[in-house]
Amino acid sequence: MRLFFKRVVYMEILLVGPVNYGYSESILIAFKSLGYKAILYPAHKFYTAAPYWKRKLYKLGAKSFADRYALAWEKGFFDIYEKKNPDIVIFLNGDIATERILSRINHSKIFLWMWDGLCRYGENKLRRLASYLDKIAVFEHDDLRTIKTFFPGQLIYLPLGYDEFLYPELRTESRYWDITFIGMPSTERLEILDCIAKYANDNNKNMLIGGIWYDTRWPWKKIQFRKRHPYLYKYIKNKIFSLEEVADIYKKTKICINISVSEHKSINPRTFEILASGALQIMNIGQKSYGNVRLGKDVIEFHDSDDLIKLISYYLSNEMERYRIVKSGYIFNEKHNKMSDRVKLLMRDDNVIS
Repeated sequence: MRLFFKRVVYMEILLVGPVNYGYSESILIAFKSLGYKAILYPAHKFYTAAPYWKRKLYKLGAKSFADRYALAWEKGFFDIYEKKNPDIVIFLNGDIATERILSRINHSKIFLWMWDGLCRYGENKLRRLASYLDKIAVFEHDDLRTIKTFFPGQLIYLPLGYDEFLYPELRTESRYWDITFIGMPSTERLEILDCIAKYANDNNKNMLIGGIWYDTRWPWKKIQFRKRHPYLYKYIKNKIFSLEEVADIYKKTKICINISVSEHKSINPRTFEILASGALQIMNIGQKSYGNVRLGKDVIEFHDSDDLIKLISYYLSNEMERYRIVKSGYIFNEKHNKMSDRVKLLMRDDNVIS
């Protein structure tokens, strides 16, 4: 494997990424484990970092708050940039990247590692930034075809891996949760999980659903959700979980459900984390892994809610069969999908899509 520089230990990497889910920190750790000199500058967007009253005024038209925040954030970024003089600046997710920022990075390579599909990131935005970028790594494999039409640089498919330091070994002890799902709500997820919640309620199964499913700032949102989803509400833990908390839950789970959203066809990062945890993973059919996961072998696929309930019932009753699939998936996942493996692929200079 050939890197941009022969002596990796001397390469300075400046990562710019969000910290609310923990993936940026995992990538930072992966870089350091491989010998890079890497630091992370947190990418807090105005609307997530500002206090409530400023967000409220912003929505009413006081745009100056956001402008001042952006300028202060950029000053902090360039203070670090000039001090560290990095060889490569890597924008993780890339929400914070703008033409104004990229145009001032004049003595470093610039990479963008997208964590969302182009449909969410914005094709027009990426077209504006493309001339400043040396490499783009995408979350959604189908986006390669579109981006290739306007980006002449290095372009790769690179889903997030799992943090091997959070999942150091296959755990075989008894597990508390029968069924878990962690993620944000969507129409598809609500329809399926409503059915699974009723099954769990009727069959006395331990179930946990994590993520922000209703807005806790307004009491009626919680009441409204409970009225619309009486079975599901019982199992909701309404919060954003850190990667450490997610790992702890998965390691205590027998069966993890993985439900994609309609606009994404490539597998999501939870796929690799569940495989690393030793829980059996059941995923909705139609996802594509491009060799990163052996769908149908290490990950069980379901067609609809009725099919999912049958699979859950079967595998909860057949522990040895469940463990056989889990062990096979764990071994394959460990060989191919560590976060450090993803960083190695990102840093190769011979991975241009043809």
